[in-house]
Parts: sequence; structure tokens; C-alpha cells
Amino acid sequence: MAEVRLDRVTKRYRGLSVNALQETSLTFKDGLFTCVLGPSGSGKSTILKLLAGIEEVTSGRIYFDGVEVTQVTPERRDVAMVFQSYALYPNMTARDNIAFPLQLRGLSRRERYRRVDEVAAMLGIGATLDRHPRQLSGGERQRVALGRAIVREPKVFLLDEPISNLDANLRMQTREELKRIHAQLKATFIYVTHDQDDASAMGDEVVVMAAGRIHQTAPPADVYHRPADRFVASFLGRLPINFVTGVVSAESGSLVLRTEEGPELDLGSGMNGFAVPRGRVLIGVRPEAVLATRADVGGPGVLGTVTLTEVVPPDKYVTASVEGWSVRARVDDADNLAPGDAVRLGFKLSSLHFFDLGSEQRLETELPARAGELVEAP
Repeated sequence: MAEVRLDRVTKRYRGLSVNALQETSLTFKDGLFTCVLGPSGSGKSTILKLLAGIEEVTSGRIYFDGVEVTQVTPERRDVAMVFQSYALYPNMTARDNIAFPLQLRGLSRRERYRRVDEVAAMLGIGATLDRHPRQLSGGERQRVALGRAIVREPKVFLLDEPISNLDANLRMQTREELKRIHAQLKATFIYVTHDQDDASAMGDEVVVMAAGRIHQTAPPADVYHRPADRFVASFLGRLPINFVTGVVSAESGSLVLRTEEGPELDLGSGMNGFAVPRGRVLIGVRPEAVLATRADVGGPGVLGTVTLTEVVPPDKYVTASVEGWSVRARVDDADNLAPGDAVRLGFKLSSLHFFDLGSEQRLETELPARAGELVEAP
């Protein structure tokens, strides 16, 4: 196992006017499964190549277990990399593909194949060892590539979207297998992906990136429920988050949001420990946290008109127009709404995220507990 640390590392490729990786300091904790998540061009694969030694840093230093490896060649870094394309040797059997790193180390044929059989049993690919890559399915090729990494017994595994080419069901199975293998090996896994489902399912920690910069590092649940800024809030989620600009004020025991888009939202009484943000703020609310019901049902909320319906299994959603503001909301299973229907949208204070309009950074709206005082959970 190894702790991996980037200390003020930057990377600029020749011919480009901006850094592919802005000055970055980041620690990948020893033995954790860390997912680096971001869109194309975010710098996540650049980090992987710098750690592997495939690319050289422009500035900064890289440490493995406190030992600087910035100038250490790839073969001496004790890392194994699994690529999206698998990069198997087509003229070798699966057995020899897995055994190849051990051959380079000079191990005997008998010892190489003994180790391969152990890894193949772990991955469930014993029956495929005598086949060539062209005779294997995508999932089998992925397992062979992973086996070639495991057989080296490295301290650090670097995985560059190795399951992105698999179909949905196989991806789910492979996520489970990767987590099982990680738990068994207890090594440091650094997994690059653009898929938030991969990151949420596998990551002990998630590093969210965009434009060569880290926006947030936290466990998956925190990244989703407490996004550090507008980008993280908008990038995470199966459906786009709803944003609105407005002012929150406390009036007659209730909190009211007056939006610049038009509607006024009654958020109910303030939660214990809630600090009302001052001035104009950007508010985000995820579609699954807004409930759409038929307007004639009554109750709190704002009225709108359905413009679009969609199903994101297992839930149903509508897009509703509220005085010109377009809002996505979840629909109760019993309702069968259609475009043109009048709906009532219910919002809860606990489901809102507040961001500074200028910096787009998260505004903390929970008052810290004083010594000896308990703050009730919302």
C-alpha cells in the first residue's frame, strides 16, 4: 500500500496556451479507492499519466509514501495501469498476457503460471486463459487486463476508465468485482472516470475536477449532498439541478424566497441552527427534492404548468413553467401528469443549496454548535 501525494503539480502540453493541470496539491490516501471524476478535458487522465511517469510534470513534485518520485522512471514506481483500451498483446493468450510482467522480472515459467492461475481464480477467468484476445468478450478482455495489473502486486493501481466500454449490466457487475478485489488486495486504487455512477458506486473518496482544477474532494455522499460550488452541484445528479437567483428573508416565523425569475416560495419555518444567507444568492434544488402534485390537491407550494414529462427509472419527472422559471420535479407514483396540466410544486428548506453569486462557492447556512449545546438534525 502507498500514500500518493501531488505537491503544487502543474502540467502544460507543448503548443497549448493554458495548463492542462492547474497548480494542484492532492493526497490519495493509503489503501483507499479514490475516483477522479470530471468531464473531458478536466485534467483527470493527466493526473494518472503523471503518477505513472508516462508524462513529466511541468512543475511541482510527486511523492509515494513520502519519497519523491518526480524524476523516477515508470518501471521503478511500483504502479500498475489499466487502460480503457485494455492494451492486450493480440498474439499472446490470455495466460501469457497476464504473465508478461512476471516474465520481464525473470520469474520461471512454472512460477509465472502458478501466479496467473491464482489471479485468474480471483477474477473468475480460469476457463479463458488459453484463448487469444480476439476470442474474448469485452468483459473478459477487461478482466485479463486487470489480471495483468494484479499479478505484479503493485502498491498503486491506476485505472483509466477500464469499464466504460462495457454494457450497463456488465458495468454494474464489474464495479462490484473491483470493490471486492480492492478489499482483498488492500492496495491504493486511483480510478479515473467521467461517469458519476462509477464514482458513487466504487469510490471511498471522490475528486471532482474541471478545466484542470480540483473543485471538491470528499466521500461520494458529501459530494452529492453538500456540493462545494455550482459546478459540482450541476455536474452531479441524474437530472440537471434547478437554479434560481433570489433573496431569503424571515417573515412572521416563516422563511420566504423571493426569486428574480418571478415566483415567491414559502419555505416554512426555519430549521434549528439555520443561518439565513444575506443578500442575493444563487439557490440550487435537485429535481428529486421537488414534489409535483396536481394543483387541485391543495397545500403549500407554487403553481405551475407542465411542459414536459419524462421517466428516469424508477421515478417519473415533469418540467413545469412557474412564471417563466422552468423547474424539473419528481411526480408521485399515483399521479399521471401530462403537458398542459396545472401542478403545485413543493419545496423544502432542507433540500436547498445556497451559493455565492460572485464566486459560486457554497454558502454554509448551518450555525456551528456552541460548547455544550446540541444542534438538532433537520
